[in-house]
Amino acid sequence: MNLNSDTYTRHATPSPHTLAQEDDMPGLLIDTDEQLMTHTDVSPSYLHYMSTTSLAESRPAKILRAGFSHDDWLGLKALFTKAARLFNDSEGANRDLITLTRAVIHQCHHALVSHLDIILGTPEDKERQPSIPLRSPDLQFLRLLEHREFPTTAQEKGWTTCDEKERIAIDFLSELHGILGTALFFFGKIIAKDGSLALPGEPNTALPYWLSALDVFESGYNLPARTNASYACREHWLLAVSDSRVLIALIGQFITEKEHKRSTSELFTRDSKWARNSPLGTIAALRPPPTQRMALSLMSLSELMLIATDQFMRGILHMPHQPPTDFPYFSRAGKLLTIATEVLEVVERLPSLEERRRWAAWVQSVLNLIKPEMTTEGEAERTALTRLRCCSLVCPPGQETEVADDH
Repeated sequence: MNLNSDTYTRHATPSPHTLAQEDDMPGLLIDTDEQLMTHTDVSPSYLHYMSTTSLAESRPAKILRAGFSHDDWLGLKALFTKAARLFNDSEGANRDLITLTRAVIHQCHHALVSHLDIILGTPEDKERQPSIPLRSPDLQFLRLLEHREFPTTAQEKGWTTCDEKERIAIDFLSELHGILGTALFFFGKIIAKDGSLALPGEPNTALPYWLSALDVFESGYNLPARTNASYACREHWLLAVSDSRVLIALIGQFITEKEHKRSTSELFTRDSKWARNSPLGTIAALRPPPTQRMALSLMSLSELMLIATDQFMRGILHMPHQPPTDFPYFSRAGKLLTIATEVLEVVERLPSLEERRRWAAWVQSVLNLIKPEMTTEGEAERTALTRLRCCSLVCPPGQETEVADDH
């Protein structure tokens, strides 16, 4: 990985894999919604450089290739934290929330285009191909990240042979994919409640955003370093948890299609054409040719539920117990409760009684991970209500009487 010691700014050196090419689109200014200035904790100087235009609209290549610094990364995470808080606190769709989420997606798009060489992979034999310029996170970015508290030994870190700076870059990209996919999930949820919030060119239904989120997560799981046998990178819990939330939302859509006697064969494989340099267009261009969605389209409800719940458990395994410094408002109890609630909403709609019992018992197992001392008063009340809903599915009232008579 080439690092230019003479500068602290990440310069976007052209790459053979670069999607954003020079074009005739004028101007370097990005439209910024004034509502962001008053409804976020992010500094106005950072917001000035962010876009809130349509996700289907092509963005100027000069902006996308302007580089993505450590300050940009910190600003993006602060923006995402604010969007997540608003999403969790908001009971309905509103323009402030969708504007904020749209800005997060645009910034993630900017970061992706700035790191395409790492995402798509670089030549293994660098000595044979020295003419291909490699772009890497700026030196300041890496130095600041290196000052974080990491385990000291390779065994504690869980990583094998890999350059330290490369490891930090890949871990950053893994987290970036998690943030982008989660933001798309939020966006789809908001649009599902109020399609009028979509800007020109943006779909006014949730499905395209959720399918794009699946593509993002798949790309995150298949980053070159993650599939390299000589490298074991850190698993980011947000990837698995949000991937499962999207799958659960799509299962709900699957059930809706079945209830209306509509075909579900193309539910996971529907595609749209997007502008090349738009966020949605870049996501589509980066996904693997044989996507995971093609396999999902052949599965039954039970198989889809199994995949979603397995992914949830994978994410829960890596989920922090205490709020990480990057996400100070994180609550493990709140996240577990959200997982249980969203899964239960789908479980209650499953057509098979046996399947409802099976997956309601799984929801109970997630609720059992929530310790009383972890919860606020509101979370404790919601947990108790969710337990009651599970009990009604696992042991229907009529069966409870029969069991009591047998004893």
